[in-house]
Amino acid sequence: TTLGFVGDLMWIRRDWETFLPSATLAQLRKFDGLVGNLESVISPAFPVREFWPDLLNFNSRPELVRAFSRADGSNLFAALSFANNHTLDFGDRGALDTLKFLASEGIPCSGLRRDPTESTWAEFSQGGIRFGFYAATFGVNDRRRLAESRMLLETVPGLSPHRGAPDLSGATAALAEMRTAGVDVSIVSLHWGHEFDFFPAPYQREVAARLAAAGADIVMGAHSHVQQPDEIIFVDDYAPEITGATRVAGEGLRVGLGPRKTLVMYGLGNFTTAMYREYCRLARVRRCISFAMRKRAGWNGMCRKTTFILTGHPAAGILAR
Repeated sequence: TTLGFVGDLMWIRRDWETFLPSATLAQLRKFDGLVGNLESVISPAFPVREFWPDLLNFNSRPELVRAFSRADGSNLFAALSFANNHTLDFGDRGALDTLKFLASEGIPCSGLRRDPTESTWAEFSQGGIRFGFYAATFGVNDRRRLAESRMLLETVPGLSPHRGAPDLSGATAALAEMRTAGVDVSIVSLHWGHEFDFFPAPYQREVAARLAAAGADIVMGAHSHVQQPDEIIFVDDYAPEITGATRVAGEGLRVGLGPRKTLVMYGLGNFTTAMYREYCRLARVRRCISFAMRKRAGWNGMCRKTTFILTGHPAAGILAR
């Protein structure tokens, strides 16, 4: 099973029906599925601006997501995060419309719930492998909307800006539930850090280590809007010859499954955007191969298989390998 991890799907101003060339789509269809962050509301109840969103409130047309389709018409996205600072740009109505739209497209999402009975994490399967997916954000742009909302947004105060030790209880609880449910690969998506920083802050590396210790196999980051480096964290003597900050304690997390490793993609940048700077228009698709063997699942990702794209609309134009 081959998954492609991408960055933020953002408002793109115009060309909604044509922003994704057939050559790019053909490359994306080589993946079994994509995982990314939807950083825009998709609601028919509000206008979609073509010049500039009102006060940076993002509402996009459905084609922003529908463009990523397979030959049979199904969507390429295996899962999307809907936990970011723009989730409540148009209040509960816009957020609810977005959840309904994603459901109609058959795309599992995490980050926002209608009521407490719903799970905080989503599950999807590819090639017989079960994936758990949990998403959370540091907060939203307008705190009043969050306070007034009847919906439940997964938030981790302290992720941005950094204030003390971020409370990861929601993420660790979700990871524990995934283990109990028998999920093979656990993915955590965080909207964190500082915009336009090319490297993660030290506290982000600490948070990543805590998530690795709690059982996350893959951590994907958003909010930087630029590319940040990846890191591999080794758990339970996966690579005993390596010592230091790359090793974290994880005893008992995978009883009987042996040592493991965690891939951390601190910032995947933008995948679609109307931002002007070249470094904000540099998109990538991070390729990860998940595998199952003797009741054990893991991942393998090769940097040489990362795809970079640079055009007026990321996710458009000629692909460079």
